[in-house]
Amino acid sequence: MRIRSSFVIAFAIAALVFVWMASGMLGGDPAAGTEPSETETANDSAVTSVRVATITSQQRDASLIIRGRTEALRKVTLRAETQGTIAEMPVERGSAVTEGEVICQLAVNDREARLEEARALLDLRRAENDAAQELGERGFRSDIQRSGARAAYDSAQATLSAAEVELERTRIRAPFDGILDDRHVNVGDYMAHGSACGVVVDQDPFLIVGQVSERDVGKLTAGSPGVGRLIDGTEVEGTIRFIGTQADPATRTFRIELEVSNEDGLLRDGVTSNIIVPVRSVEAHRISPAVISLSDIGEVGVKVIDDDNQVHFMPIDIIEDTGDGFWVRGLPPTVRVIVVGHEYVVDGQRVNPVDVGTEAQS
Repeated sequence: MRIRSSFVIAFAIAALVFVWMASGMLGGDPAAGTEPSETETANDSAVTSVRVATITSQQRDASLIIRGRTEALRKVTLRAETQGTIAEMPVERGSAVTEGEVICQLAVNDREARLEEARALLDLRRAENDAAQELGERGFRSDIQRSGARAAYDSAQATLSAAEVELERTRIRAPFDGILDDRHVNVGDYMAHGSACGVVVDQDPFLIVGQVSERDVGKLTAGSPGVGRLIDGTEVEGTIRFIGTQADPATRTFRIELEVSNEDGLLRDGVTSNIIVPVRSVEAHRISPAVISLSDIGEVGVKVIDDDNQVHFMPIDIIEDTGDGFWVRGLPPTVRVIVVGHEYVVDGQRVNPVDVGTEAQS
């Protein structure tokens, strides 16, 4: 009997639990346990406070920004035009050089002796030719003999010139003023014909080169002013000296060259730079990069509020990066931009704005 009573009690408890669970499932709120929709979240957050700045558009020259690098206008690898051993290297790498200065001096060896021999031969041939011409005028030499003497004299002159050129080729000289940027040989090295001696770089002027898209190349004109902005923020003014007429087959872009002054020699070859070229005047706003947002479809823009304090996402076009802010277009002439808190509000949500003046443009 005691065992049967325990069984009845356990069965009764289980029945009560089942009835309680069933009543919760059948009589509960169907919406219970579901997450609130985005609209409900926005309504629940209607009192969210955000900081808002009122900004006004200004007339701004829209600029085309082209990524590129610095490049020496002239950079020449000096090569030997004869062969021989390096006897002297009078200029150290990195030193300034002037046009005509000897960079690499090859051993002269017997070149000076051959030059003296050529001079002596020329003196002999000159005397023989003079005598032949004079005797010919008197009738003691035939025209053939006179022509032979003249040919021998001309040949001696050519031999002397060749000896002088060969001797001069032992002196490898700078073709223009610049910097000896590299040396490829040292004293004692043997140089064959065509071997590299060193590299001379012309320091002034310099180029900033880049590739402009086929969509934008028509906006540029040779001779127009431009600005080069180096990776460290340094800006140099210049002029567009060249715009390519043939596109790169791989990228469909055109080469552009901005010539800039480098009198102080601070520019170096191969430094990442931007070419900034004004192309037209537009109404634009200056904003901080921190206020920029992305839409659900990846558009770049900012969040603004209307007269009813309702949030709206507005797409923008960035026309210039000044380093301390972006100049953008696509906004109304005067607009209230959310500068703090835009990450926590959604399009259509009502907010409590706290005015901070014109902070977005500072």
